Amino acid sequence: MADLAIMMTGHVGVPIYPTLTAETVKYTLEHSESKLLFVGKLDEHPWAEMKKGIPEDMKCISLPLCPAGLTYDKWADCTKGDEIKEVKKRTAEEMATIIYTSGSTGV
Repeated sequence: MADLAIMMTGHVGVPIYPTLTAETVKYTLEHSESKLLFVGKLDEHPWAEMKKGIPEDMKCISLPLCPAGLTYDKWADCTKGDEIKEVKKRTAEEMATIIYTSGSTGV
């Protein structure tokens, strides 16, 4: 659902994999110049590590099945506003996502 909203509004998605360390999460979010983080279904163990890498000023939205106890804005509350009136028409040349590797190739 968040992926669809990202595509429809013309933004670029950056997946953050649940096996990443705090250092890699921080690097990925900063290097990609991410402005918003959606937090979805995660087990407590990887989340405990990953959340340490989220910049303090990063806007976060929690999706259903996210780890318990998050104080982020909730997706259900964000979807109660105005509907998207104009869907961004994407071309094949436009960037839709940035995918970072596991780090085996270095920074």
